Amino acid sequence: MEIKAGQYIYNSPQLQAQISIGHAPGGPGNLLVVRPGATVAQPVIDAFGHTLETPTIQVFDPATGAFTPYP
Repeated sequence: MEIKAGQYIYNSPQLQAQISIGHAPGGPGNLLVVRPGATVAQPVIDAFGHTLETPTIQVFDPATGAFTPYP
């Protein structure tokens, strides 16, 4: 799980390494949690395999404590 509080989430070398570890054979998998209103770059969305059916990018709203799939 990676939690990012920034407004813009892009395909940084650090995030690429974390995605690679999560996707490795026997790896733990990946989940990205972002704040409301965050913008996630398309390469990151693709790398996480995010779809509405498999929402591997979640938005956490601290005001409500709710997790929802990233748009």
